[in-house]
Amino acid sequence: MNLAIGAITLFLLFIVPGLIFRRFYYTAEFSKEYFKSTPFAVFLSSIIPSTVFQFVHYIFMSKVLGYEINFETLAILIKGPDHARFIATFKGLKGQVINILTYNVSLWVWLAFLGLTLKGVIRKLKLDRRYKLLRFKNHWHYLLQGEALDFPHISGEEKQIDVTYVDVVVNVGNESLLYSGVLQDYQLTSEGGGLDYLILSYVRRRNIKDKDIDENANYYNVPGDFFVIPYKDVINVNLSYYSLRPDEEIAHEF
Repeated sequence: MNLAIGAITLFLLFIVPGLIFRRFYYTAEFSKEYFKSTPFAVFLSSIIPSTVFQFVHYIFMSKVLGYEINFETLAILIKGPDHARFIATFKGLKGQVINILTYNVSLWVWLAFLGLTLKGVIRKLKLDRRYKLLRFKNHWHYLLQGEALDFPHISGEEKQIDVTYVDVVVNVGNESLLYSGVLQDYQLTSEGGGLDYLILSYVRRRNIKDKDIDENANYYNVPGDFFVIPYKDVINVNLSYYSLRPDEEIAHEF
């Protein structure tokens, strides 16, 4: 029992805060970045942030709000050198349940807020596009949404883009077909790093071997609202970024 309580205490103190921050920092289009790490990697990456968060929260709770923390009690719970003393200390916590909950819940709430806010600031100021260190690992988002145009040393600006047009060469049997359409959405693999499928609309296709002078004559319109292309069948992808505003041309092509 001593060891179990000690392990739970350590987990709550030095793992959970980091996990909560990471979970709220990696949200929406970047949420799979949180899940694709191995449990061991998440464990290691949570220890240092959790320690820092605990230190800051302790300073705030003790110095600003006058909250008292009994470190001797914590040490006994974690180490448990004496079984009788451990049991007595554990029973003595019954009168401190509200204080313990207040401390931990307030820590978790401000960490969730911090994670969301920090991500929002980085995205709003486009810091992840300007600095590689702050860039999220969902590189497909930056490419498919045209945000890669804001990367250093790449010409163009993402704010000019209204539509991403996609040309995809797909292997079908012994033939290679070219599908072209407007990007509507995409999905990453369960591992979070690779592309699982693309969703296009206003799709047309042609055989890549067709080379008539009138290129449009070789295209066939594909009926339907959405066309899903599994990425496992894709040979290559070409992206074109367009502006729908008057007197503005294509922003860039990849």
